[in-house]
Amino acid sequence: VGGVFSGNCETCSTAVKPPTLDTIEILGYQSTPNFTQFKLDGSTVNLDMSKTFYDASLQRVVISSKNLISLLALKKKFTLSFSNNY
Repeated sequence: VGGVFSGNCETCSTAVKPPTLDTIEILGYQSTPNFTQFKLDGSTVNLDMSKTFYDASLQRVVISSKNLISLLALKKKFTLSFSNNY
């Protein structure tokens, strides 16, 4: 068991060039993520471990990687998935 974060751009425009989504913060997460098992659309993600962490006391996960998720219209859907440490 782990988590899934997905997105879908319904009205994307090629005229707009948003920055990449490089950091995701998850609040209220009760398990320790396995940071070596993160996958974006099935491909392994190399996280920046100097900025990626889990704080059990706050139940807070911060995931960070340069150019983690593109929000361009050419890539309308994405799925970031991961498992937990037990």
